[in-house]
Amino acid sequence: MRINISILLILLTLSCGNTEKESKSKEQIEKKLPNPIRMEEKEIITTDEAKDQTFCDSCTIDRFRHIRLEVDKTTKDDLYSFFICCNEYCSENVEFSEFSSYLVYFILEHKTDLMLQVLEDNRKDLPLDHIKGAIESPISDQINLKNIYSIVEKSSLQNKIKDEILESIKTAMSKY
Repeated sequence: MRINISILLILLTLSCGNTEKESKSKEQIEKKLPNPIRMEEKEIITTDEAKDQTFCDSCTIDRFRHIRLEVDKTTKDDLYSFFICCNEYCSENVEFSEFSSYLVYFILEHKTDLMLQVLEDNRKDLPLDHIKGAIESPISDQINLKNIYSIVEKSSLQNKIKDEILESIKTAMSKY
């Protein structure tokens, strides 16, 4: 009986020690993250909230799925929130990276003018190199690059970002 109690106490002690290590690791990781955006209660970040942040820790597909599902209701704030998260940190999350690459093309195809306007108006705040990189390296050869190029080209907006996006699409076309 004493042996059973001793074994139980040892197991309990070992499992408690493990939790302490896990919690220390999480704290150490959080300390390394530069100025994360915390959005537990909100579905999206507003433009003003996101402009005050330099980092995004919301690399989750669920946070931006509504853009794909309800494209007609997509706002500038929706796109800004998504684009602010198309960054180096989120690109390390393979699932989010693939989703965001697909979503960038989806937005280009269905909300061209809104996307170009958001990118142009916020070019200093957004990680344009990562966004253009996603365009230059589509994750699927099922994306109709010629059609999307034509849609962007026909956009009534005439701004610098439009030319940059068209160049990125040309780069993508040269790969396929």
